[in-house]
Amino acid sequence: MTERELWTKRIEDYRASDLTAVKWCEENNVPVHKLRYKITQFNKEKKQTLKETQWASVIPEKPVAEKETYPSL
Repeated sequence: MTERELWTKRIEDYRASDLTAVKWCEENNVPVHKLRYKITQFNKEKKQTLKETQWASVIPEKPVAEKETYPSL
């Protein structure tokens, strides 16, 4: 199991436990600051993934004129 998999499982277990972070960490012999750090780190990665730019193709219905002309005033 990789470290990421280990922490993903720990975070899932913590969230499912309905315990406070301090209490869960005491019962699982995990430093509370490390749990909070990993949760923050994973949340930042998730937000970054959601912010990635996605491009869409646009096909105009009518041909676009090369240069628009306006009547003189």
